Amino acid sequence: MTATPNPMAAMASHLQGRCRRLEPAAHQGASKTDALRSTLRAYGRATSAELAQTHGLPNTARVGALLKGDLEIGRVEYSGGAYFWNAQFDESMRQEVKRAASLLRAQGYQVKKLRG
Repeated sequence: MTATPNPMAAMASHLQGRCRRLEPAAHQGASKTDALRSTLRAYGRATSAELAQTHGLPNTARVGALLKGDLEIGRVEYSGGAYFWNAQFDESMRQEVKRAASLLRAQGYQVKKLRG
């Protein structure tokens, strides 16, 4: 018979600051944001506590601040208390949409950002 994970123990561990230790992905000379992106690409999912601990950030709020731009454009997603790397994010499509919006604005149209 296999033991089932204890959800209360997992929550207590998280609240006490004990979380899984991630190995930072290779990001030599990169910015802190690039380092967070590399770790998310490598692991797919990580909590802000895990990311902060892995990259030596002073608190979990710094993780959200560093990933704010990526969250806004859809490169990174946040759900269920964890950050996820969005594998479907397409940088070239984003650039095309940006150029199309600029063209429309130049012609006098109003272009609004959609929140997804």
